[in-house]
Order: sequence, then C-alpha cells, then structure tokens
Amino acid sequence: MKFLCCLLLFLLPIVGLSQDSPYRLKGEVFSPFKYPKKASLEVTRSLYGLRFKDEFIPKVYKDAVETFFKKSFRSKYDRMGKYSLQLEIKGGYLYIEGIEIIEAPLE
Repeated sequence: MKFLCCLLLFLLPIVGLSQDSPYRLKGEVFSPFKYPKKASLEVTRSLYGLRFKDEFIPKVYKDAVETFFKKSFRSKYDRMGKYSLQLEIKGGYLYIEGIEIIEAPLE
C-alpha cells in the first residue's frame, strides 16, 4: 500500500504537466498574458478537409488556415498529415509560418 501511494505521488505531477497550457482555454488561440502574440495550432489535413485539434477556435482563424494551405500550394504543406502551424500577430497582420495571411482580427 505504501508503495502504491509513493508511485501515485510520483506519477501525478508528471500527468499534470502533460496537459494543455493552463493559460489557454478551449477556443482561445492567443494567450491574453503573452506578448508578442505567438501561438500554435494543430491541424490535420485529409481528403475531407482540415480538422483542428481544438474545434472551438473562432471561424476567422479557421478561414486563415485554409487560406494558408491554398497559398502554400507547392511546399512542404501540400501533403496530407498532421501539422503544427505557428501563428503570429505583428504589425496588424496575422502571419502563419511567416506568410502574411489577413489583417489581424480584433480580440
């Protein structure tokens, strides 16, 4: 019993650290506590379209990611699979992987 308690006390913090960031809620793309505004989105590209890990993100960001995949037609993003895209807001524009996509949406 003592061994089980020690094992539980050892594994509990490890499991807790593997969870998503506590500063970002579902549907929230950028953390309100960080500046400059940088974030990442996980997207799966398949025959049926794009699937986001967090389905609750605003439509404006989903449309921006679709525009990104259309703009980067012949690059490393033309295949199906999982992608982790880096988003950044600078100078009033939204950049995805360093490519200017749209004007930055109001928070």
